[in-house]
Amino acid sequence: MQQDKPEIGYLIKRVQQTLHLALDSALKDHHLTMAQYAVLFNLLQNPGASSAKLARLSFVTPQTMMRLVKNLEHNGFLTRTKSSQTPRILNARLTTKGATAFRAATRDVSLVYSRMLNGIRDTELEQISRLLNRMLQQLEESQSSNPI
Repeated sequence: MQQDKPEIGYLIKRVQQTLHLALDSALKDHHLTMAQYAVLFNLLQNPGASSAKLARLSFVTPQTMMRLVKNLEHNGFLTRTKSSQTPRILNARLTTKGATAFRAATRDVSLVYSRMLNGIRDTELEQISRLLNRMLQQLEESQSSNPI
């Protein structure tokens, strides 16, 4: 890497880490962490998902997801029932309490995103999105053709 170019990976990681901290702070009043919020979001999009599927969607290990799901279930945010196809698999669904908490938390999450994107024009945001997607695609293609 050339010395005169910015360390883009480091900058992406700093933005991600700072965003994560800001979101965790915003979610604290809702008694949620960013990881728990991600589970609620993914359950809203995928009702009845298994813990394994939620782990993939939320970018955590299955072991971490088991802890998250058990905690959310204990707090009344979701319920789990045995799968009709595979009884050893438990399918999760948001409860009314979970959906209500998610909606309330989403308002504060939106405020964090608004602060982050303040002053960035739509055309700039579209360009950032295109470039990040292109970086991701290039990395995924190089990994599949040349795994380390």
